[in-house]
Amino acid sequence: FDELRADWPLLLKRSAARFSIGDDMSHAFGERYGHEFEAFANCIDPADWPKPRMRPPGEFRVRYAGSLAKNMALDSVRLVADAIEQLADSGENITFEIKTRPMWRGVAEEDCKGHNNTRVITDDLSIEDYRNWVADADVTLIAYNFDPESLSYVQYSLANKLPDCLASGTVVLAVGPAAHATLKTLRRDDCGLCVNDPDIDKV
Repeated sequence: FDELRADWPLLLKRSAARFSIGDDMSHAFGERYGHEFEAFANCIDPADWPKPRMRPPGEFRVRYAGSLAKNMALDSVRLVADAIEQLADSGENITFEIKTRPMWRGVAEEDCKGHNNTRVITDDLSIEDYRNWVADADVTLIAYNFDPESLSYVQYSLANKLPDCLASGTVVLAVGPAAHATLKTLRRDDCGLCVNDPDIDKV
């Protein structure tokens, strides 16, 4: 950082445009660096996605696609896995599927050891197969940890998967701090269910 710091203000000053991923990040960076940033988040075309549909009665599927980094999402993903395990133990026909990269498989299997209703998927999916996998869920999960270190790292980020989850037509469940930009967006636009405490009963 010390090596790059001298060049960074000059690059910002000379830039014709400065982009961030969302309004919260634009505001924070504007205050920090003294330049205007334009929010430009992940873009999708809803027409590329399967038409939203009601799933027939049967197994209730909660699906999460993303990383399992310890300073981003792992604790909250585990919390959801624990809640689903309790629901299954009480007689609910419910499963949790985690679609992640191969590098996170060991983390998922260790953290969810003893969870009979959590499945980890690391297969590469085509774009079409990925969209169908998301759309065939009952609930899609967005998760962020509650600890201060994780929040300081990702609080201004808008989840790249948020447009995917919304386009899929599934219910979006977000578990994470109220101060996180993604959860703030979901609450503002009233387009998802938010759990803002690391409380298994609330999940």
